[in-house]
Formats: sequence, C-alpha cells, structure tokens
Amino acid sequence: MPTAPGAPGRGRSGALLVLILLAFVALGLPEGALGVTFPALRVTFGVPLSALGLLLVPYTGGYMAATLTHGRFVAPFGPPRALMTAALAAAVGGLIFAGGPTFGVLMAGSLLLGASAGTVDATLNAYVSVHFEHRVLAFMHAGFGVGATLGPLAVTALLQAGYEWRVAYALLAAVQLALGVGWYLVRHRFATLPEVAPDGTHELVSLEGDFAEADLADPVARAASGRPGLLPLQMTSFFLYTGTEASTGFLIATLLTWRGLDAATAGLYTTVYWASLTVGRVLTGVLGNRLPPARALSLSVVGAMVGLVLVAVGGTTPAAGAGVVVVGLSLAPFFPSLVSLTPRRLGAARTVRVMGYQLAAASFGVAVVPAVIGVIADRTSPAVIAPCLLVAASALAVAHVATALLAGDLRTPPRGTAALPA
Repeated sequence: MPTAPGAPGRGRSGALLVLILLAFVALGLPEGALGVTFPALRVTFGVPLSALGLLLVPYTGGYMAATLTHGRFVAPFGPPRALMTAALAAAVGGLIFAGGPTFGVLMAGSLLLGASAGTVDATLNAYVSVHFEHRVLAFMHAGFGVGATLGPLAVTALLQAGYEWRVAYALLAAVQLALGVGWYLVRHRFATLPEVAPDGTHELVSLEGDFAEADLADPVARAASGRPGLLPLQMTSFFLYTGTEASTGFLIATLLTWRGLDAATAGLYTTVYWASLTVGRVLTGVLGNRLPPARALSLSVVGAMVGLVLVAVGGTTPAAGAGVVVVGLSLAPFFPSLVSLTPRRLGAARTVRVMGYQLAAASFGVAVVPAVIGVIADRTSPAVIAPCLLVAASALAVAHVATALLAGDLRTPPRGTAALPA
C-alpha cells in the first residue's frame, strides 16, 4: 500500500485499529449484559418487565443527543478528544450502576452510558466508513459482537459464583477507564491516517476537522445523494434493524424462561445469539468484497425471518436453538453493510453529518421496539415475543427493499459506468 511522506507506518496504524476494535468490544458489553442482569435488577428494585423500557429511555436520550449534535459540535474537536470524553462518561455511568441505591439513580447512569455510546458510534463509524474498506467496518462491528457475547457470559458466570449483578458494571467502568488512557496514548495518530480515495490511491487528511469535501466520483452515488427520500429510508432501516437485533438479545431469555427453561440455560441461549452475531460479522469481514454490501443486506433479512420462524415454532427443542443461531448469523452483516453504503448512497461529504442522524434512528430502535414488545408481553403473555420479533424483521425487509430501489442498488449501472462495489 503506497503511503505519502509523513504517513504512519503499519505498526502505528495497526495500533490505532486495534484500539478501535477494542472500543467496539467495550460498546457491546453493556448491551449484551443487560439481558442477563435485568432479571436480577428487577428483583433488587421490584420493577416490572416493562421497566426495561424506562431504563432504555435515558440511554436513548443520551445516545441521540450525542449523535444528532455530532457533526456540528463534536466532530470539530477531533476524534481523540471525543473518544477520551466518551470513555470517561461511560466509566462514570458504570459506577452509577454499580452503586446506585434506586432505580431512578440508575437512569442517570443509563443517560451517561448512552451519551458515551453515541459519541463513540458516530465518531468511529463516520471515520472508518470514509477511510477504510467494507471489511474493516465488518471487523469493527464484530468487535461489538464480541463484547455483546462476553457480556452475558461474564454476568452469568458472576451470578453463578455468587456475586451481585452490580459487580459487572464496576468491571465495565474499569474497562472504560483503560480505554480512555489508550485514546490519550494514540491521540496523535489520527491526523495522518491514510484515506482510501475513490480511485484506490491514498492521500493524507486531517481528522481533526471534517472529512473530505468531495463526493464519491461515481454517477450512481451522485444520483442517489440527490434523492430526498433516501436518508429517511436509511434511517428507517437502521431503526428497524437495531430494534430487531436488540429485542432478540434482550427478550430471548425471558421467552425461553417462560417456556420452561431454567435461567442458566436461557442465559446461555442469549450468549449463543450474540456469539452467532459476532461470528457472522467476522465472516463478513473475511469475505470482504466477495459479499457486496447490497447483497449482504438482502441475505440478512431473509435469513433473519427464517430463523425467527424457527424460534416461534420451536418451543424448547433444538429447533429453537438453531433458530437463535440463524438469526444471529443472518443479522450480522446488516449494520456494517448499511454503514458501508452510506458514502455511496448519500455522498462522502455528507457522511460525517448524516451518520449521526442514522445512528440516532438506530438508538431509537433499540429503545422503542424492545419496550413496545415488553409492554405487549406484559399485557398478554411472553408467548407473543417471538411473533412480535418476526413482525419487526418483516418490516425491516420491506424497508430494505424500498431503500435499495430508491438508491438504485437493484439496477444494473449503465454500460461504461465505473460504479463502486455494491
């Protein structure tokens, strides 16, 4: 790979990429852990199942505030400062969960965790989508899956060893403090990271301000970026995807416990789900351009619906377990593929700004969809969880097809047009 004078060597760039991957591991820890900690948390504070939505409201508010204001207020300060601040906020949020005396106090910690996650998500997704190829995004989001897998696994082990659920959040705070130190140590390496230009060459850019001001040199991308309905459809896809992903992770243990499984086995199913999601994202990264993002999105929604049908009809049989694995593997490529398509569909110059809006929609999906399903289950029966998940996945499939049609992903480019890989 050619580099311009003054560009960092492979070791320096590699160190930064490793820290980026670790940041996404840390991002997945609390989301994966919540599905296992929440039953014990409910007992501690005497709250109903629907209180999961109340806990997610401030998280979503903090996340959305961070992502919606990212392009205007956060990005100008540069990734290093944004990421160090986010790590500190998450550490404080974890400590509040570890020691909060009331459920209301935990909501304040949830707000800080949400603001931190939104800052990290917007900063790194915009950065990597512009400056690296699709496989790097896939590996980055696989890091989230690693964290989401380790979260329930670690919490289950702590609970079985006799520790209180609060210990998990104290450990989370320690991880975030270590990350903050790491961002400080690599703070100077952001300024000269090579950008992958549309023609395959590399040029040095400063990441302390905005990203490149030129849209992709691709007629398909320029046409797509001029369609006013495309961004709302992209946001809808993010909303429905994260709603489906999070609802499955949060509620699968509740569903299986209601069906008769013991808590430890149900927690293991949650771990298997997040592990499958992680494996799927690693495979997406390994396949690289052999699995174009647009094709990955189509395969993702079809596979997720098949898996959720197995969960719905499988009871406590191995078929339900197979369904959990299929859902995790199928959903895996969706988020990184949709992020990867953002510069192509909406233009590289807009990516740093629209990424925040897309991630805000994603956060809204995490809060709204599980909360709605939780309320429905409270008022009827946990048996409705699986059908509700299937409805959410079906709506995601519809949103994906509409977005792909408007973006032109399902049409063959005119002869002689050098379009970017779909």
